[in-house]
Amino acid sequence: MAEQFLDARQAALNGLFDDAAVFPPANRPMEDALASHRGHQGGDRGWLVNRFLIRASQAGELPELLEDPDELQLGVVLDRTAGGTFAESVGADLASITGLARDRRIRLTGLELSLDGDDAEGEVAGILAALQGARFPENLTLAIEVPVSGRSAGEVLRGISAIAGARAPGGRYADGLIAKVRCGGTVASAIPADLEVAGFIRACAKEQVPFKATAGLHHPSRTTNEDHGGLEHGFLNVLAAATAAFQGERLDVVEDHLGRAGDQFKLGPGAMIVGDDVVEGQTLAAVRAQFFRGIGCCDILDPITDLAQMGVVTATGGLS
Repeated sequence: MAEQFLDARQAALNGLFDDAAVFPPANRPMEDALASHRGHQGGDRGWLVNRFLIRASQAGELPELLEDPDELQLGVVLDRTAGGTFAESVGADLASITGLARDRRIRLTGLELSLDGDDAEGEVAGILAALQGARFPENLTLAIEVPVSGRSAGEVLRGISAIAGARAPGGRYADGLIAKVRCGGTVASAIPADLEVAGFIRACAKEQVPFKATAGLHHPSRTTNEDHGGLEHGFLNVLAAATAAFQGERLDVVEDHLGRAGDQFKLGPGAMIVGDDVVEGQTLAAVRAQFFRGIGCCDILDPITDLAQMGVVTATGGLS
């Protein structure tokens, strides 16, 4: 039986963007960011937008802004402002958001935090242990950031291997464990090299660990940041690199996709074209479902504007 046609644009971009408007560089006030998020989800571009992201330290601001009835899909970044040891600060953040997890107006679907030191295996185990005592939904996505900028390939692999090892037994929360990579920041020096990002993606593929990406991914392809002058990664570059890694390509091929210019990309109903490579909708859907889960973006309108200029979506983010 022939495979059913799947629009490559939908396969590639559906729910790609977590709304991180309260984070730098946007740093929008919670009320303003939440109103915009509702506008995104209620409009033509709603299919592109996934959960609303906040910091754990902002948990107290959210309930009074919610409507009744409401069903806000929420992700929380554990920013560990309480201090103390890694375990203590994680525990404090989890305690601070238990009210959100029990609020019937909220669907808590994601938690995120970064590894802190050299003991990746111990920290991942500690995170899962802390969650065992909490009353959170069991289908949470738990994205653990593995630092890559300035780190050796061995250090990155140890972080990803720790996540893979915790996923292996399955069970409560373990199935939702994924890795996270930071692709930029508010200064040019925060942008990791192509090889560093490619090494992370290739290691995730090798260890069969899904991942998400964040920071600096405002545009489909490589773009110079007007504020700090750094050459930022593009989210279609990351998608292409993830697809190559998912298909078992070598590290140099994955790295090559990260460095491709915008004129090397086309995305239409039939396929995503990257240089001479043609990736159809069914493959893109598998990559998104099984491997590359999405990105955090502090201004959803940036990528939508660029995608509209490419002819991928309409000016309002819909599909024609």
